[in-house]
Amino acid sequence: AFHILAEIRVKLFKIMRKLAPAKMENKNHLHHKENKLNYILDYFQKVDNDEFNQSIHQATQIIAQSKEVMFWGVGISGAIAKAGAYLFNRKGKRSVVCDDFSMRVHGMYNHHDCAIVLSVSGETDEMIQRIMLLKRCGVQVIIITNSASSSGAKMADLAICYYVPSSRNEDFYSSATQVPVIYILESLADTLEEYGII
Repeated sequence: AFHILAEIRVKLFKIMRKLAPAKMENKNHLHHKENKLNYILDYFQKVDNDEFNQSIHQATQIIAQSKEVMFWGVGISGAIAKAGAYLFNRKGKRSVVCDDFSMRVHGMYNHHDCAIVLSVSGETDEMIQRIMLLKRCGVQVIIITNSASSSGAKMADLAICYYVPSSRNEDFYSSATQVPVIYILESLADTLEEYGII
């Protein structure tokens, strides 16, 4: 995971250098892009530590011991959950994406399985209900979310949080860059090699 982190930093710094001298008619748009890149760069500086690595290893241990991994998400998180399931399958770990909230869990999944829940806010009603059901079935739940104080993070067995600025538009959709989520999923998939999965 460390070589991936170094490559991402180099690419992001190159992008920042290109943006700095750019002249755009809409300065607010440029400012927004620079802010987003700063948030991403700040995130990668924050996760270069033992606490993040420990969270990745704890999650990977749960995943490695599970018979099957379920990925759950709504909206953009659902699309990334699908990519996560594909990534884990390619790495040799049996995974399924669950984008239908009427999907049966009881009697099909238990303590031998785990779920990776993706949610920016950690407060989505459907996701909270799903976590409650998974926990009742004995499934271990890992949530990747933006805040450790969210309901989902508190309910899960393990929360990996990325703490980047998030905003809501007039329709109340959470908006935060998903780069950290993809990096976390790739870190988990890469770390599975250490547990003999691949």
